[in-house]
Amino acid sequence: MAIDLQSWPSIKELVVSTADANTEDWHSVRRLGIGGSDVAAIAGISPWSSPYAMWLEKTNRYRNEEVSLQMELGHLFEPVVAEVFARRNPELIVGPNPGTLRHPTIPYMLVNLDRLVYDLEGNLAGFLECKSGDPRTLDKWEQGVPDYYMTQVQHGLAVTGLQKCWVAVLLGNSEYMSFEVERDDELIDMLIDIETKFWDQVVHDVPPPIDSSYSTGAALAGRYDVDPDSVVELSSDMEFWVQEYRIGTQMEKDGEARKKAASNVLKDALKEATVGTLYGVPVCSWNVTKATEYTVKKQAGRQFRLTPPKKEKP
Repeated sequence: MAIDLQSWPSIKELVVSTADANTEDWHSVRRLGIGGSDVAAIAGISPWSSPYAMWLEKTNRYRNEEVSLQMELGHLFEPVVAEVFARRNPELIVGPNPGTLRHPTIPYMLVNLDRLVYDLEGNLAGFLECKSGDPRTLDKWEQGVPDYYMTQVQHGLAVTGLQKCWVAVLLGNSEYMSFEVERDDELIDMLIDIETKFWDQVVHDVPPPIDSSYSTGAALAGRYDVDPDSVVELSSDMEFWVQEYRIGTQMEKDGEARKKAASNVLKDALKEATVGTLYGVPVCSWNVTKATEYTVKKQAGRQFRLTPPKKEKP
């Protein structure tokens, strides 16, 4: 889809909600369309949500009121990350959050940018996304901006018509990285197609398929109030899913037994050794564990582990 960026409105013309909107107003605006943080879920690549959970939210059937510690810290660290970025990039000026913006021709595409970014002459250069997280996720960032954040970035570029975004991330208090991301019109076209199909499901009240994700399970649990005295006759097509559950349960048991048998064979092969190698590469370990006092006394012993293969650097 060819986009004429020359005729794109100014940022001010795209604002549908100001940056100082309260939490309830912000949630109300979010339900009017698809925000940047929704896109990864809709595309099925979010670690935190799913297409079905997002559909429940957008159709006002369910809203997760819980604010996780990660979300709370992300909000608190946002100005800190923006300040670090500004100090490390003196050739740029970090501006304010412009509020919630709407795509000029696709009204259900919304975005709330963390910060606008200007050059030293005051020209709008792009926007900044501020992230924070666990230092243990460093390996994900070492490969570049993770896909579930890249969809958010490209969605923001699609809504605003801008050509560039910076992503700054603080992992713990020891790792800081920033990335300059260019507009990718091919990816934007793909995202617009995914978002259009999803929003059509919202408008016509057609749910996406129910998947196996934790977020879908949590959304279903939050959607329905429990009636302890009720019984429902399931439709005949539910027989397939009853069998699927039984088969899955048995496979889980069989898999656990298979895993236990393999670990015992490997323990016997290790004998007194604590590490086993194949072709000179460590593949498993059987180390001594220390006893710890619990309500029931835990005995010292050895703990067997399979060593995950090392990731090759590109």
